[in-house]
Amino acid sequence: MRSGLYSGWIQHRRLKPREHGFRYRGFMVYAFLDELPQIFAQSRWWSGRRGAPASFCREDFYGDPAVPLDRAVRDRVAEETGVRPAGPIALLANWRYFGYNMNPISIYYCFDKTGENVEFLLVDVHNTPWNERHGYVLDMASQGQGPVQRAEFAKSLHVSPFMPLGQRYLWKSTLPDKALSVSIRSIEDGERVFDASMNLKREEISPAALRMKLIQFPLHTVKIIISIYWQALKLLLKRVPIHSHPGRERNP
Repeated sequence: MRSGLYSGWIQHRRLKPREHGFRYRGFMVYAFLDELPQIFAQSRWWSGRRGAPASFCREDFYGDPAVPLDRAVRDRVAEETGVRPAGPIALLANWRYFGYNMNPISIYYCFDKTGENVEFLLVDVHNTPWNERHGYVLDMASQGQGPVQRAEFAKSLHVSPFMPLGQRYLWKSTLPDKALSVSIRSIEDGERVFDASMNLKREEISPAALRMKLIQFPLHTVKIIISIYWQALKLLLKRVPIHSHPGRERNP
């Protein structure tokens, strides 16, 4: 399969107004949407139905749950760019493990007709405190084809109460292969104030590999949820300023 499992290190670093950082080991599933049935067939522990230890639930991902995910992604890209992706789509994300899902970020790789080159990225960002999400569409075709994707764009979603909305993102990612990396930098007033990165290595999908991931990373998404609030407490203790949600200020 073109799909695979990616494991490695996820890291966050805050540079201003207080230094703070952490990293942890994790894994994500890189799944071509048209290969989901093949993945489900590998293990009864992994399924498209609720109740399995690892489940792919449509409502956990981008767009209206009543609309097929493949269509929702293509519609969003077409809405933003005027071009509808024609090739396969792969999703790098966490699934629902033992009933819990958490994806601070999910990445949709929209390939061209050949299936070799990434034309667009849809970066679906989720803000935990307010349960909102926003899909950033990054046009990679305009940069020319290559294994590295780069973009700069304005921050449109208030992600953290510890960072203001008025920032820009610098994005860099690599085409998933034997390894993949993703780097996001937050720029404020021309200075880098925060960065997050993932550096992951590929493992082929097999029944044994799927079972082992649930053993190696038990309650993986629960750990992410707890970590978000634990790090927030540390930031409070460091007296990092809090920035209210702009929309909630206007509409209490």
